[in-house]
Amino acid sequence: MQIEPSYLALVALVLALIASVVESDATLAVRIVARDQAALRRLFDRASGRVRAIALALLGHHGEADDVVQDTFLEVWRSIGSYDERRGSLDTWVSAIAHRRAVDRLRRRATRPLGDAIVADRASDAPDPQESVAGSEERKRVAAALSALGEDQRTAIELMYYRGLSQREAAEQLGVALGTFKSRVRAAMARLATLLEQPGAGTS
Repeated sequence: MQIEPSYLALVALVLALIASVVESDATLAVRIVARDQAALRRLFDRASGRVRAIALALLGHHGEADDVVQDTFLEVWRSIGSYDERRGSLDTWVSAIAHRRAVDRLRRRATRPLGDAIVADRASDAPDPQESVAGSEERKRVAAALSALGEDQRTAIELMYYRGLSQREAAEQLGVALGTFKSRVRAAMARLATLLEQPGAGTS
């Protein structure tokens, strides 16, 4: 049986494409450890949408969400050596950093004296009224995206990201297995990322 050269070329092309896309997390992490900026850009392209969705869900403000994205990947660049593939995927590790960074911002809001918070908010809003409008629109988009989730997924997000429960605590409160709860959270975050990346999502 003779195999056509064109078929062999097609197979070679497909295999090359697969190899270029399916790069193991460990390999990508090693490249970042070696200070390969192209590897960091690849991870950014892959994970930044989810990172921003996490920040938006927690903070409800696009400017702060962008800051969290920057903070997250700066930390990735600095601490990639601590990533352990045996404990989860690289995307999960990055998402955990993003969640921690966003929660830190929420805590700083909560501990700021009310008077200081009002002054800071007025100072930040006054120079650019469009920023305030954009922030309001972003909050509407986040709220609309959350409302588009199924009840189980929305409840999972609310328990973790708005009430501050751990995954284990939230699973116990709902009376479901921890693995089931984690699956709901992953599905919810993926869905939120998709919804929030759509132009005009949540607007009418």
